[in-house]
Amino acid sequence: MVTLASCGKKSRTYSELTGWRFNDPTYGGFAANTNYQGQKVPPGMVLVEGGTFTMGSVQDDVMFDWNTTPTRQQVRSFFMDEAEVTNLEYLFYLQYLERVYPPSDDNYRKIYQAALPDTLVWRDALGFNELLTETYLRHPSYSDYPVVGVTWLQANEYCKWRTDRVNEKILMDKGVLKPLFEMDSVEVEGKNRFDTETYLANPNLLFDGDEEIYGRGLPDYNTETRKSKKDRKAEAVAADDTDMGDDGATKKSR
Repeated sequence: MVTLASCGKKSRTYSELTGWRFNDPTYGGFAANTNYQGQKVPPGMVLVEGGTFTMGSVQDDVMFDWNTTPTRQQVRSFFMDEAEVTNLEYLFYLQYLERVYPPSDDNYRKIYQAALPDTLVWRDALGFNELLTETYLRHPSYSDYPVVGVTWLQANEYCKWRTDRVNEKILMDKGVLKPLFEMDSVEVEGKNRFDTETYLANPNLLFDGDEEIYGRGLPDYNTETRKSKKDRKAEAVAADDTDMGDDGATKKSR
């Protein structure tokens, strides 16, 4: 006799410490995500496992200073890009900024300009790199080459933008968010765009709270919780009044 057993984590439907059921309006409607399957690796990234290391001197100090006492440090796991950001990917970022923050509008005039890389980094007094200042960023032959001339501030802004676009794509694939650029009724410009921090804090602040565009990602138990105690008691009594007969049919108790 062969028995198969699975060690996979089952979805919990009730509290192990109180016995109350999750996501049940009759138990207060406490909403809990019990189907979490772990964090997925973001597109184009790899997981770097965390660990510990010893920081400081681990050998005898011949000068007897003892100013580098060894201590054990912990590094958390993190994600990092598998490869450098290419010119093609950064041009996609620039095109998005140009569309959402049109430079022709005085309110957004400097946003696109502030994101442009410094192409003059190729110039060298004794180097023949002048041609790269004109072609390296935008020529198709350099599409898969790493982008250069990006400052620390520009890199951070790109990372924030990329985070929003990845999360926006996930929500669109899940059906929580509609494709914004395909909707004629929505003008994606300026603040009228998807922002991860705003969505997590209060989705009503996005797109003027238009729920035709997005959902909240969780079931809505408001309808059930608004039922009066009298209505819920009547439903419970109606359920108790029905029992199963010997033939399997439901019968009303009298």
